[in-house]
Amino acid sequence: PHHEGIWGWQDHGDQVVLIVRNIRWCIDEYHDILSDINYAKTWQEATEFMENLYKGDLEDDAYVRWRDERTMDEIGWYGWLIDY
Repeated sequence: PHHEGIWGWQDHGDQVVLIVRNIRWCIDEYHDILSDINYAKTWQEATEFMENLYKGDLEDDAYVRWRDERTMDEIGWYGWLIDY
């Protein structure tokens, strides 16, 4: 469950196994994925950039801006996931 996510399984998949990674790595990786899909806001936009996943280097300036703007929010949202 993620507040930006889409549950595409309808009424299937009523059980889940949740593996929680160390926040030090998962926030960076989440940003890498967002960058690869051009910060898409919808599933449709994201699928247009799926071929870019895990293929490019991250622009340091873009990461620093994103990090400075969203780190505390991301930590809070990560807490939501753990609380779930």
